Amino acid sequence: MSGELVMQMNLSKISRKLLWRKKIHLTDGGTWERDLYVLLNSKSTGNYKYCYVDQFVLLDRKTSIAWNYFTHVHFSKKYKAEEDSTPYQDCRLKTTINKNRGLILFASHYIMTKENFWHCVHATINSNVWDYKDTYIKEGQKVDDPFVSSIKYVAENGPAGCIYRSSIPVEESLYGSNFMGSYYIFEIYARKKNLKEILTDSDIQKIQKEIDKRGLTYQLVDLNDRIGNIVCKFENETLKVKPIRLGKNGITHQFELAKDVKCRVKLHFHVEQEHDQLVYTYYDKNIVLKPGVPRIVAEADDSQCRTTITATDSRTNLIMFRYTTDQSVFSNYRAQISYPLVCIPAHRDWRRIVLNGEDILIPLNDVQWFGSIDVYDEMMEAGRRQQRWEDVFFQAQKYLNVYYKNQHNEALVDIREIINDPRLIWNLQEICIIDPYLSSKDILDTVVFCEKRDIHIHCLTDLHTIVKNKEASGEILENEASESSKFESAKIKFRQLLEAALPTDCDIDLSFRTVYSDYGSRFHDRYLILKYKINKTRVWSLGTSVNSIGKSHHIIQIVEAPTLIESFFDKVWHETDFQVCKIYESTDYK
Repeated sequence: MSGELVMQMNLSKISRKLLWRKKIHLTDGGTWERDLYVLLNSKSTGNYKYCYVDQFVLLDRKTSIAWNYFTHVHFSKKYKAEEDSTPYQDCRLKTTINKNRGLILFASHYIMTKENFWHCVHATINSNVWDYKDTYIKEGQKVDDPFVSSIKYVAENGPAGCIYRSSIPVEESLYGSNFMGSYYIFEIYARKKNLKEILTDSDIQKIQKEIDKRGLTYQLVDLNDRIGNIVCKFENETLKVKPIRLGKNGITHQFELAKDVKCRVKLHFHVEQEHDQLVYTYYDKNIVLKPGVPRIVAEADDSQCRTTITATDSRTNLIMFRYTTDQSVFSNYRAQISYPLVCIPAHRDWRRIVLNGEDILIPLNDVQWFGSIDVYDEMMEAGRRQQRWEDVFFQAQKYLNVYYKNQHNEALVDIREIINDPRLIWNLQEICIIDPYLSSKDILDTVVFCEKRDIHIHCLTDLHTIVKNKEASGEILENEASESSKFESAKIKFRQLLEAALPTDCDIDLSFRTVYSDYGSRFHDRYLILKYKINKTRVWSLGTSVNSIGKSHHIIQIVEAPTLIESFFDKVWHETDFQVCKIYESTDYK
């Protein structure tokens, strides 16, 4: 049975003629099959015939199962014939990823018809196998517990005015850009139950190097939720859009049909501008594009708002164009629509300083500005008020806490409240503290006050730092002579204090370790790390050690990039998994 016939049978209620004679929208309650069919055959996207496939298959020799590691399917009218397919030159090379496990990576690429693609999609959903056999993977590649994700449109982000962290992860990590777009993606997700068991972080890094060798842009180390998936990209090759102006005259684009499009296309435009949670502009309009006739459309006024422009095909409701730009005040360092002209003089001055008896010349960037930056008073005042509100919000959420003098108890209470956030305490899995001066008393003053039952607490200190500091070591070590004896004495006394405070039936799972000699990387900064099961990991920089928080001016603030701190803690924790580094383990008493 041919792929074309399979497609027709699966969509018996939708004929090709009806597809173009009636308005069949993606939002009409249709299944993913119908949505995919519209994408494949709609003149709005490209009416494709072929697709290009990049395929990475991981063979597990222990089970003889060929797992799909990542498959990318690219639909475009530029692909012509299936016979043009050629494998990668090193496809036969068995790239060993993990010798002990017996993991071997195969890479190939090929061109296939959309009918064969349709067959492969159904085979994957029905039997968990991407049923496309090649020279090397004769039985097809198994997809690890797949499910279909609904089709998604990737919009364009204005590169000149994007708000902080507004890049599209799929676009940036798969295709190497942070502002391009205007295409659809269809995905078959893998739950990765088996892949998670057989793959290590090191394996993923090795596979990424193999992908990089082939000059491909897929960064699956960054976008690791796509590992095991089949990602299908559908280029919008019907409509060409060119930005005309971005200035005082507003946001304007030129729309034109591709040369091979011979019929009229009716577009529905939706424009919305908002600032300060208020809608400034909202309107809809329809335009008809004729073959070979460009049309300039002024979609939005210059209002220093966050602007979203959407154009959909009136027949299929497919998004043909979507553009978002944020020119609001304080959105980023390029917030204003109207920029001044810049002139850099040929003459450059220098600043001279003297270091270690040598003259150091520092070039001065003497930039001369012509023109002015136009900022509307309304937007500026609202932006400043937003900043004040954000500061208040940060303080209320304990994201930023400022202490001055004699506020030690207040700071301890704040740490306990951070740990016991009523919105997240149910989801809390693990608490970690890293502090070179951390003592058992500090632990008992803070993390043991966690109100979550059976909580896991991991604490890292540096006893070498403590014993070298007379103020930190205190009376507990005053009678010890050598540093080694002080080290062992501190371990014993810290352990005894926890043993006395935590009964054997205590529900807390507490581990307290120290770096020692070559065991564990030395550290300076102090952090509180909260790991959640579903929500993101949160990290607070303590500013100073727990024993001195609130005693003089410092701040406790949330860390914007918690993964970096979490990774460092996990690294040191692994390096200190030796008996000489262990101060207290609650499991020893149960």
